[in-house]
Amino acid sequence: MQTQKHIFHFHSAAFFKSLALLFLFFLSVNAFAQLPDTLSDSSVNIQTFDLQQLKEYGLMHSRSMQKADWEIKKARARRWEAISAGLPQVSANAEIQRFFDVPTQLMPDFLTPAIVGVNQQVFHLHPKAPLPENKKMPVKFGSDYNFRFGGTVSQLIFSGEYIVGLSASKIYLSLSEKLKEKSIAEIKKNIEKTYYLILISRESIEVLDSVKQSLNNLIDQNTQLEQVGFIEATDVEQITLNLKETENSLLTFKEQENNLYRLLKYQTGIPENDSIQISGSLENIVQNIVDTDILGQNIDITQNIDYRLLQTTELLKERQVRLQEVSVLPTLSAYYSYTRQAMEDSFALFDKATRWHPTSLLGLKLSIPVLSGGRRHAKIRQARAEYEQNKIDRLDAEHSLQLQIDQSKTNYLAELNRLKNKEQQRNLAKKIYENSLTKFAAGVETSFALSQKQMQYFQSLTAYYQSLSSFIEQQLNLKKLLNQL
Repeated sequence: MQTQKHIFHFHSAAFFKSLALLFLFFLSVNAFAQLPDTLSDSSVNIQTFDLQQLKEYGLMHSRSMQKADWEIKKARARRWEAISAGLPQVSANAEIQRFFDVPTQLMPDFLTPAIVGVNQQVFHLHPKAPLPENKKMPVKFGSDYNFRFGGTVSQLIFSGEYIVGLSASKIYLSLSEKLKEKSIAEIKKNIEKTYYLILISRESIEVLDSVKQSLNNLIDQNTQLEQVGFIEATDVEQITLNLKETENSLLTFKEQENNLYRLLKYQTGIPENDSIQISGSLENIVQNIVDTDILGQNIDITQNIDYRLLQTTELLKERQVRLQEVSVLPTLSAYYSYTRQAMEDSFALFDKATRWHPTSLLGLKLSIPVLSGGRRHAKIRQARAEYEQNKIDRLDAEHSLQLQIDQSKTNYLAELNRLKNKEQQRNLAKKIYENSLTKFAAGVETSFALSQKQMQYFQSLTAYYQSLSSFIEQQLNLKKLLNQL
């Protein structure tokens, strides 16, 4: 009997190790690693969501959507920045200068020869010493205070870079909108995946609760039988060990379910302190998601969001080439400037007697690039290389996307067949386990045999849930490729 107990303990441990494989499936959700540590649940009013409501809420409140919306706003602002470069530009300026030392300039000494000449001609006076040659005298120009104000208006008349840049800004806005569309698909996929994970976890808890209740009933019955000597104490000990292991697994699954709810709130943008629950049953969901009609559906590759992103990026790269090419063209602009200036030896800004001197001008400015040492041509070659690389990526995607769709359909069908097989195995193992419970209660089956049947039942559950999760993953991937999320 002791040997039988050791054998049972070995099989029981192996069983619960296999059951733990199901935990790895829940932990495989990539986004879960990004959850902030501050997320926590609290007991408030519980809100109930179905799958469609979760998606709608997520598209309105998730952080990913908020970032995508801000990216579009940034693109619109960048487009307006490009447009405004071709609109009239107006600037104004005002300036006050105080010279503590008025600037001094050296000028040729034309006064001394003039004075000497007048003295010689009029007064017949002659200098006692010859005049120095090339003598310069210091002269101060300006006043202690200068006041100036004015304004300038300029208008771009022609610029090849402006025209191409305007077109590029429109394409950039379109790219941002397509990135938002891709984010929408990703959000829907992640929410739907987590929703199904919670349903799987919830059903696992229900199964373990049922097993726990059955084991409790068996322990109560067998304890009475053991007290009157109809069965051995080791039979009760083995069932008690099964109960403890089941309770530990149940606690783990409940904690995992809480973590999945935290992940769901993070993905949808539901406040972290809100308590939520989801509606729907796994059985009904499985019946609804099994859709073989999807295998006969196809899509125009050019409508795939990833392909359209590559198309838009290619257009943007083409505009970059054009932008570098037109940089060799001249730029023509017009401008008008008006200035008023006053120069005084005192602070007479508001003095009515201050004399203001206006200056105004109208001009055209033509800038012609001549030589750049080959820098502009090097930039053109770089931009063209990037454009050709992106073009190759688009052509590759055109072929690879169709291959992905075909492979995804193959995987979908394979997982569907595997799921049906695992479901049959689960149903059979459940019947065998329930029969074993009845036989054990009637005293015609040993606790060791019951433990083996229970282990087989739990293993079939683990295999079924793993197969179901793989099927859901393949279905979501196929729906995303076919733009059906």
